[in-house]
Order: sequence, then structure tokens, then C-alpha cells
Amino acid sequence: MSQSLMKNPPFVGTYGPVTSTGASGGVPSLRLSDGLPLPTATDAANPSGTIIGVARDFKNTRVQQVNLITEKELAGSVFAAGYVGSRGAHVAFAVPNLDLAPPGPGAIQQRRTYFAQLPNVTTIGLFASDFESSYDAMQLVFQRRHRNGLTIGSNYVLAHTRWTQPSPNDVSVVERFDADFDIRHRFVFSANYEIPFGGSFTGAAKRVLAGWQVNGVAYWQTGLPFNVTNSTARANTSAGADRPNLSGDPTLSNPTVEQWFNTAAFTAQTINTIGNAPRNALHGPPQRRLDLSLFKDVSLGATAKLQLRVEGYNVTNTPSFANPNAALSAPGFGSVTSIGNSIPRQMQFAVKVLF
Repeated sequence: MSQSLMKNPPFVGTYGPVTSTGASGGVPSLRLSDGLPLPTATDAANPSGTIIGVARDFKNTRVQQVNLITEKELAGSVFAAGYVGSRGAHVAFAVPNLDLAPPGPGAIQQRRTYFAQLPNVTTIGLFASDFESSYDAMQLVFQRRHRNGLTIGSNYVLAHTRWTQPSPNDVSVVERFDADFDIRHRFVFSANYEIPFGGSFTGAAKRVLAGWQVNGVAYWQTGLPFNVTNSTARANTSAGADRPNLSGDPTLSNPTVEQWFNTAAFTAQTINTIGNAPRNALHGPPQRRLDLSLFKDVSLGATAKLQLRVEGYNVTNTPSFANPNAALSAPGFGSVTSIGNSIPRQMQFAVKVLF
């Protein structure tokens, strides 16, 4: 069964042969002339490894959306303000493992939930529809319509989105938390300006200077949520990294890349227990960028034209940092050491023929 979250029932699975490349540098090392391999499926009466299923009461996801926007035109410009929200029910999620061992000492396999019935199974995944989502946003918009060669568009969004999902180390507990893509504040500004060059020139000078336009797009948004985890799992459930205890206020009034959050607020929980730090308790550094382009169209006849372009991305060369190192007790805990997918200043020149 495929665990793709975008599929609707009835669920189907696909299977294809695995071509071994071995150590042959990409040349298949399994050939039909060698005969078919023996089946490797486990005994149906005593399965082992991983089992994946779909909840018997699986329901289609239902999303209710509400938009209420009011607009006002003033002196050729448009102002808008409103609310945008949604509520999701029966949200589908692939529960990672129903067969986790509860936190505690000792060997993991013998403590798994279904060890008595399925002693050789390590993972029972379940595609279920028991979860919820919510989104609430205030949107403010200002648009200056084209006038005197200038067009402006801008918008600001104050938003909050939350999910429910099972706790990774105890799937019987459903957590409500800030969604992985929760962005609280976002501001976007764009403008196009027809530069009034060349009006007083004639001949070749006018052809070179007149007709240029500049485009600008700038945005700023708050950072994405992240988890603080133990550098070494302590719950002994086989679920991987777990979260420590939160014993104070994790936020700082003036965070820096050297210390983005209050690291002293997190302490390792007692071994073989689950920590109480909430999921996605903190947000990372903001993202910001300014892109500019300068272009001009030169007529080549009735239907064709030549476009000259100069484009700059992140023209201020402002760094936008990735989320900080969030593994408790690991080197650099709490500091920011990566810019992720953020780009430095980039420039490019282009010539286009449009026809």
C-alpha cells in the first residue's frame, strides 16, 4: 500500500522488479537468463519486518474554508482587508508505527505492543484519517494601479496554522502543534516603474535611453518551526530522536546566530522516559530578499521585438539563515550554521527575441 497522502481510496499498491547494480558500476548484475529469484515474502501465519495497512473506518478528508474580504478604492488605488481560514477534518496521516515499545529499560522487541501476537514484526504502519488541521489569517492588501509610470502591489499576512498528529514516541497520544509550514508573518512588496529616461534626447541617444523599466520584488517572513531533540534518544522506543524536557522559557528577546534560543530551558529527561518539550515549540530565523530587474523592449518589426534584461537576485546580499542546530548536547546546540536554500547575490544578463 502506498503511503502517499494525496491518494484517495480504494488504495492500490505497485510493485516492480529491483535491478541490482552490485559493484558493476551501474551494469545490471541480475539477468533473466540466471532464472527468477525465490520469493522472499514472509510466512502469512508468522509475518516479520514491516506491515502497512489502512484503517477500516478511513474517511475522505473534509476541508471547510471561509474567506471574508472587503475592498475600498481610493484615488486610483485599492485597499483590502479580510480573514481567510479553514478547518480540516478526517485529515489523512501515515501513523509511523503502532508496534512501538513503550518507554522503558530492556530489549525493545520483547516490549513491543503486539509482540505476543506478532513476535517477529518490528513496524506496523497505518494510514488513518483521525486528524485535524486549522488555518487562520488576516490579510491586508494595497495596490496602486498604473499611474505616472508606476505600479505597486503589496500585502501582509498574519497567520497561524496547526495540525494534530500522533506523538512519534507514543502513537496513542495525539498532539496539537504548529504545523511544519506555519509562518506567522509575511510581507511582500512588488513594483514596476517606467524610467523617464531619454525624453529630452533624440536619435541614437533616445533609442538607447528611452523605454527602460525596472521591476522589484521584496519579501520578509518569519521563520519555520522546529523541534528540539536529544542528540541521543533516551526513551528506548526505537522511534528515533525524541524530545527532552522543557524546564523554562525557550525564547530570547534578542536572538543571534550564535544563540538563537535559550538552550538552558531544555534538559535531558530521565532515561527510558518521554520528555515533555512540545512539538515545533520554536521558530527559526526570518527569510528576506530583494530581487530587481531592468529591461527594455526594442521593436524588430510588426510582431517581433528584442528584450534586453539585467536581473539581480538578493541584490543586497542579505543572508537568510536556516533553522538552528537543535540537538541537545550536540556541538553548536542553539546556534545557526547554515543558510539552507538561501542564495547569495546573483546577477544575470539576458537577451530575448519575442515573436
